[in-house]
Amino acid sequence: MISALVIGVFFASIFEVSAVCLRYISASKENIAAIECVQDRVEQLRNLDFNDLLNPTYLAVTPAVPAASPSPSPPQRRNLTTPANASELAQTATEEVTISTFTGTSATTPQVKFTRLKGAKISATPFSDTDVIPSTTWSGGTSFPSTTTAVQVDVAYTWKATFGNRQRTESSSTIIARGTKK
Repeated sequence: MISALVIGVFFASIFEVSAVCLRYISASKENIAAIECVQDRVEQLRNLDFNDLLNPTYLAVTPAVPAASPSPSPPQRRNLTTPANASELAQTATEEVTISTFTGTSATTPQVKFTRLKGAKISATPFSDTDVIPSTTWSGGTSFPSTTTAVQVDVAYTWKATFGNRQRTESSSTIIARGTKK
């Protein structure tokens, strides 16, 4: 009877340790996915034409779906209505993109912040994505001056972690200047 009790306690503790390890693995996967989402979004914004980057309508409105796509390749995602990539975290996190005028050594106004709530999804078939239109908030004006030569772009993903159900945030910042791309 005692040996059965000892074996029962032993296996129960092994299962609990395994469960904790699996939760740590899930938390690590979430963190990696968040880093990838933020970096993918930063790269998408860096690849835009500078004038398009300063155009909030271009970034926040769902692009029109072409009647017939001549190529079988997936569509280019050019705005903030869809997640940066197809990861599960990108569909369940809140994304904030802030674009600020960059003058001297710091970000200044005007500044526009796009907030896309969870629910957007990238589908396997072209043009069947689930879009979520981001809210747009301006501070210090309602548009960028035509003399803007550099902007600071801040991207943040916020989600409830699987492990501990705590709110987590991953963010990155970059400076993008007007110029020619090579």
